[in-house]
Amino acid sequence: MKYFYQDILYVSLSVVLLLVLVIHMLARRRFPKGSPLLLGLMLLLSTAGLSDIAFRFNPRPDIVLLADSLNVFCFSFALAIILHFSLAYFSPNQRLTRTKLYLLLYAPALVISGLHALSPLTIHGIISGPIGFQLSYNWGYWIIVAYGVLFGLYSLFLNVDMIFIKKDPAEKNRAAFLVFVLLLIAYFYQSSLIFPFLFRMVNFASPLPTTCAVLVLAYAYIKYRYFTLETIPASSSSH
Repeated sequence: MKYFYQDILYVSLSVVLLLVLVIHMLARRRFPKGSPLLLGLMLLLSTAGLSDIAFRFNPRPDIVLLADSLNVFCFSFALAIILHFSLAYFSPNQRLTRTKLYLLLYAPALVISGLHALSPLTIHGIISGPIGFQLSYNWGYWIIVAYGVLFGLYSLFLNVDMIFIKKDPAEKNRAAFLVFVLLLIAYFYQSSLIFPFLFRMVNFASPLPTTCAVLVLAYAYIKYRYFTLETIPASSSSH
């Protein structure tokens, strides 16, 4: 049960950090442009940890399926938000209209989450193995893997490119923070979604990486005003 209490601690810390950031914005009476993306990303990462808590507390077959659906939903939209930030920072003068940009970024996440939760395309059912209940995967799960690889690598490429080509130290620093958050998210979802599919493992991992990602997001915003869609304040360039 010690892992159960550890997971509660990690998820609780994520929620506290999210509330701290909301209170910080309220106290300043200012929600910067793009702040819903930042707060939404932190909420998704906080929610993702609930799957492991639910499984450890009550490892029933329906909980296994529900928790995996929750992970896929959080994973899909978190990667979409990371790519949104990456595109906005890499090319601030987007030619796409706001509607087209949101459709291209978030419609795939919505479709993947819906297919996973409402159709047998990705999951056959639940099987009982020697180490507990496991998902019986269908070929459609490759869509989730491909989505993660495509969005993740594209975001990584954009930010690594910015680290090398941008002249402003603040922009380089912001891209480095984004890469770190992306790697933490990738580590968690490889453990909870991709590796279980490829190697037929139990699909739950500690939410510690997502809690660390939430901590990095909160720190980067409060310290440097990163992770908004506004211009970086001039004072941040000195850090």
